[in-house]
Amino acid sequence: MELEINWEKIESQDSFYELFLSKISAPEWHGRNLDALSDSVVAGGVVKAGSPFCIKHLNCSKSPKSIRQFQAAVISIFTESIIENGGKQVVQA
Repeated sequence: MELEINWEKIESQDSFYELFLSKISAPEWHGRNLDALSDSVVAGGVVKAGSPFCIKHLNCSKSPKSIRQFQAAVISIFTESIIENGGKQVVQA
């Protein structure tokens, strides 16, 4: 599954989850936290068109400072997914 996240347009954790969950066609009950994200992209099984992911993180340095720690956690979770399940990740400053 290919995903592109333009971090310059992500204003909050909620806006990340709105974008991400809509792109992966997640079930309504999918959680909006890092544990649920990890379950979906590392463990798999929640989203039919899930891993391996080909993900591009764009404009990382232009994200709001208020979400930089969250952004780093998301990238780390996707790194774990790539290690466990294959795929590719590109992180653009």
